[in-house]
Amino acid sequence: MIDRLKNYDIAILLDRSGSMVIEDCANGKSRWEYARENVEAVAARANKIDSDGITVVVFGSKVTVYENTTPNQIQQIYDEVEPMGNTATDAALEAVLTPEWFQGRKSGTRKPMIIIVFTDGKPNDRDALEKVIVNAANSIERDEDLGISFVQVGYDKGASEFLAYLDDNLTAKTKFDVVDTKSMEELEEIGVIGLLNAALDD
Repeated sequence: MIDRLKNYDIAILLDRSGSMVIEDCANGKSRWEYARENVEAVAARANKIDSDGITVVVFGSKVTVYENTTPNQIQQIYDEVEPMGNTATDAALEAVLTPEWFQGRKSGTRKPMIIIVFTDGKPNDRDALEKVIVNAANSIERDEDLGISFVQVGYDKGASEFLAYLDDNLTAKTKFDVVDTKSMEELEEIGVIGLLNAALDD
């Protein structure tokens, strides 16, 4: 299972919206701090798999892309960034699902991709996010080209319902099912390798 993951680029999208300060995670931690533990764990394991480094995208109202990120740089990101703003999830996905990536997949010059999205809430624009995912799923040529796994941080009921919708209801509009969703508890149960594989085996 790990061997196939070595063929993939791995991107981590981290929600920094204002609601990430809510303290409803294990041991009274904020969503932001809880996400940090899991992002660090995913980054540490992913860096051993993705030899050319992982991409980290931090998004609130704006999107910041960190290329070739090491686990140690996650600490630096957390030192520089604090939760604020809205939830531009569609723009964060577009930051890694670029026209160059799609062209590269067709020509064989770019690796397939696994995207892990840590988020606590519904996006600013649900329709825009759905459109990005549907377009991506219909632009790839093989199911194994792309896997997107949303990990919900916190317990917002509306977020749970929306992420479940993305997981279960887009297949009528797409060639391939590229979305998987996990709760914090499920991530702890299956671990990082399980999460990465689940993104592909949705």
